[in-house]
Amino acid sequence: MKLTRLLFIFLLIFSAGVIAIPQNSFAETENAVNIGAKGLVGPDISASVVFVEYERLTSNKISLVGRIGQLDYEYDDGVYIEEGDGPGVEVGLRFYPAGNGMKGFYLGANGGFWFTDWTWRDDVGKSYETKGSGSSTAFDINFELGGRLGSEKFVIIPTFNIGNFLSISDECSRTGSSASCDKGTELGFYAIIGLALGIGF
Repeated sequence: MKLTRLLFIFLLIFSAGVIAIPQNSFAETENAVNIGAKGLVGPDISASVVFVEYERLTSNKISLVGRIGQLDYEYDDGVYIEEGDGPGVEVGLRFYPAGNGMKGFYLGANGGFWFTDWTWRDDVGKSYETKGSGSSTAFDINFELGGRLGSEKFVIIPTFNIGNFLSISDECSRTGSSASCDKGTELGFYAIIGLALGIGF
């Protein structure tokens, strides 16, 4: 059910964006499918994202991007442990300063929704340790620095993103207890690097 909703939101938003943006002035419309992964390892958190995105050039310098991804993460500060995963969908714009289409260095901005399920343990190792599970919906906004390196049809795309997950809703429960639960996901500000393979057509 969650995946169906995700795909519907993606198709609705991206289709509206494609219709609203005028055709570019090239003789041939340029498109690309990019497949990749992003990763983060820090003192308390590790995370990875695999994704597939469609990129469409709309002018010499601008492209529109639609992306579906799967997030997996773990937070552990020695006292509180949280493990979660879930799908997300984003749309964004990329600006290529050189004006040669989808080539070389670019700046981007993206936004979208992520739906995660997670488990948690608090006061780990103590006699009063508690645990449970939760689910969250968040809006992610991020800014991207990257480049398309290679031939016209096949490129390698290194990226660096800075962003923030803004919580829309959090639900949680305690295992073996009906007591109220006020836990929220540890997803928030992040900086992450990635690498993708792009295929142009």
